[in-house]
Amino acid sequence: MVDEERVQAGSLLVEHAPEALARYLDRFCPLIVILFDAEGRIFGCNAAFAELMGRADCRCDQLITSIVECEQIEQLLPRGSETFRQVRLTVTGEGGDHLLKATVIRIQDGYAIVGATPHVTDQSAMNEMSSVNNDLSNITRELHRKNRELEKAKAEIERLARTDGLTGLLNRQHFMAELDRAVSATRRHRRHLAVVMADLDHFKRINDTFGHQAGDAALERFSGLLAGNSRKEDILCRYGGEEFICAMPDTDRESATAFAERVRLALAETTIPRIDARITASFGVAPLQTKDTPHSLIKRADEALYAAKDAGRNRVSIAETRAAVG
Repeated sequence: MVDEERVQAGSLLVEHAPEALARYLDRFCPLIVILFDAEGRIFGCNAAFAELMGRADCRCDQLITSIVECEQIEQLLPRGSETFRQVRLTVTGEGGDHLLKATVIRIQDGYAIVGATPHVTDQSAMNEMSSVNNDLSNITRELHRKNRELEKAKAEIERLARTDGLTGLLNRQHFMAELDRAVSATRRHRRHLAVVMADLDHFKRINDTFGHQAGDAALERFSGLLAGNSRKEDILCRYGGEEFICAMPDTDRESATAFAERVRLALAETTIPRIDARITASFGVAPLQTKDTPHSLIKRADEALYAAKDAGRNRVSIAETRAAVG
């Protein structure tokens, strides 16, 4: 920008070399020069301005406000006793709009605009593009990371909604949905299915004697034994309190009974931290019958479980089977 000292230096230059300076400003100077009178009518400009405007001859009688973005000429002019004013202008030519960093100077016949368009080098443009690309890459990576975290959080929320918080087995609501599908598939493909219900014996006594943390440890250990002795396709659930249930597709009464016996024996031989006593469980086995619904199947397994408890606990009882599937 032209400051006070530069304006004074320019005045001395105009005074001592007017013709040479005028010739330079008109033909060779890279700065843009526009001359206009007090009414805002252009009466002169140099080659740099003509090139910017895309015209061979810009010395016309048009108003400065027709090419410079301002509503009134007063917005451009130095105010009061000022001899110059620094401005930023938008100049409209045939090639489009151009930003002009300029100084408006009082001269004898009116005013002169002297300025230049901001120039961006190829290297600075490449640096800016590289910086923008890096920012975009960082944003993209961060977005992918956030999406992965969101997917993990969503999966965890879904898992928590489906499972029991202590044992990690299915909760009752989702077990019933899975059992309903398993019963439908068994009927459709004319296969076997059995349900095994289990209940830890004297669980209240465990909590009262050794504390609830010990009781939780017993529940966790028992659920681990159920999972460790079952297959991937078996459907395990903490049905409520110390009661568990397992739906076993493609499994007949004998195989389901053998599963219950394995778990029963494994629990009896298991040592559980904080519990200085033998832990046992009772089991009820019910194979799917022709007229069973998911609820009636569970009811028969539950009746068999209580038959095992009535018979002395720590044993497997089998529900009465009146008809075979298929």
